[in-house]
Amino acid sequence: MNRAVFALAGMRVYRFPALHEQDPVISPIFYWRGFFRYLWGQSHQKTIECSKGIFILFTVFRERFFVPFPDTSQDRFPAKNRCKRMTGFPHTYRVRLRSMTLMAVILLSLAGVSAAYELSIYAPMDVQRGMPLVVNGTSNLPAGISVDVVLYRSEYVTEEIARETVTLQGPKEFTVVFDTQDLTKGQYKVEVPGIQGYAFLGNSTTIRVVRIIDRTDELTMKSPRTQEMDGTLELRGIIPGLRNAGVQVQVIGPDNEVVFGPEFIATLYDGSFSKEIRIDVPGTYEVSFTDNKGYIGTFPFVVTPKYEPTTVPTTQEPRITAVTATAHSSYDRPAYFTVTGAQAKVKISTSAGVDWVIEYPDDKGVILKVNNKGQIDPEEVTIDSGAATIYLKVYPYRFSDEGDVTIFAEGAERIGVATDIPPVFAATATPTPKSALPVFLALLALLALGMKKAFW
Repeated sequence: MNRAVFALAGMRVYRFPALHEQDPVISPIFYWRGFFRYLWGQSHQKTIECSKGIFILFTVFRERFFVPFPDTSQDRFPAKNRCKRMTGFPHTYRVRLRSMTLMAVILLSLAGVSAAYELSIYAPMDVQRGMPLVVNGTSNLPAGISVDVVLYRSEYVTEEIARETVTLQGPKEFTVVFDTQDLTKGQYKVEVPGIQGYAFLGNSTTIRVVRIIDRTDELTMKSPRTQEMDGTLELRGIIPGLRNAGVQVQVIGPDNEVVFGPEFIATLYDGSFSKEIRIDVPGTYEVSFTDNKGYIGTFPFVVTPKYEPTTVPTTQEPRITAVTATAHSSYDRPAYFTVTGAQAKVKISTSAGVDWVIEYPDDKGVILKVNNKGQIDPEEVTIDSGAATIYLKVYPYRFSDEGDVTIFAEGAERIGVATDIPPVFAATATPTPKSALPVFLALLALLALGMKKAFW
């Protein structure tokens, strides 16, 4: 507002009294010349060109449709009567017509000033999914202005997908590229939002509608997407809508180099195809397919290094062999064994089939008894020998059992059968007799049964 006020105030600087005295209609032209010059700043040449155009318009207006200001002096306005005869309008109508014409010319001039800057973008209407979406733009905006180019999904709800910022370099073209690999098929739009300070850009195009086309469902890959490196990349697939024809294949390697193609390979009667591509290194390979309708899609294949088992050196622990000895044993005549050459702990175990009992003395001479497994599993015990000789006494748990028993000693050098009773077992040469109570109860039960039969 302040700028316009100062501009209007500055119009009188460019007033020429001589012309005003000669022709009061031409004089306002020089008033507005100051106004335009202020709006354009130091662009003096543009000011002169615009003011010249307005001067020519008013000159034609003066010559053909001159309408003077109200004045009764016939000497000062010699063409007054002629003008009245030409127009045939009352004086008030002529004043209004003059004012309306003057305002129309001024508004058109201002519109031309406002529409000086433009910005337009261009994008393809259809883009295959996976192909880059290239947006080109032209602008005559001043250099250094940043412009956002936004990609929206334009379906039921507008959703922003990506945004790129471009710094204009003056009246030059610019390009923005959007990746469509992760987009789904449908309708999108590319738009340049409003630029601060440039609300009206005249005849500009800042919105373009783009449709993403996805044809990957037309092709089915049969070869594995992850393959082991063997020097070739196996490609097998089927395109039902492309029978007895051909499909163009291109393979891009891990370093973005072209490994194969683009080259057409044949499709059979059912649309199937197969091809082995020679490769040198493992990595991710991008395989793209194109037919006569255009781009179909790109499929990634991961090639892993060939598996080579590595031998891990292992330290074998020294194998501990067990020494054995066998002897006949019964409840009344136990078997005695001696174990020698033990360094520390010795694992003692018996043979299975009989519920054996193992007795041995500890380091204080106390006799310890082991009977935990029963008849099916062998008895086991680990004895800390302290490098001394170990004496064992083995006998069956039940009175009626007897047989050969084998003793296994792991961690000892030798084991033997003692011919005499070791001194540690002299006090218990025979097992401790079991309580006679169970036998007494059995006899009592038999007696009661006999008496019952006698009475009945």
